[in-house]
Amino acid sequence: MTESEKTLLVALANMVDQYLDSYKGSVDPQAMSAAEHAVQALADFGLMQVLSSREAQWTDAGSKLLEEARRAIFQDISSPTKRTGRITVKPRDV
Repeated sequence: MTESEKTLLVALANMVDQYLDSYKGSVDPQAMSAAEHAVQALADFGLMQVLSSREAQWTDAGSKLLEEARRAIFQDISSPTKRTGRITVKPRDV
């Protein structure tokens, strides 16, 4: 996995973790197309396992990626002079 891919996958994993319901280690895409695609994209990289249309689970690699992302976020919050993992997004031309 390239650094660019990792950056995108961390962002996607954080969104899935933050916005989709989870219960006892299972994530529910809630029959939303965007959520289903997000879960499938993470599964394509071995970060999630799709169990059914309404259930997926984080793999060990996915759990590790989420933990690394959480540590990076915590470091950013606790040390405003040392920003890590920040992405600059430029507005697109209209």
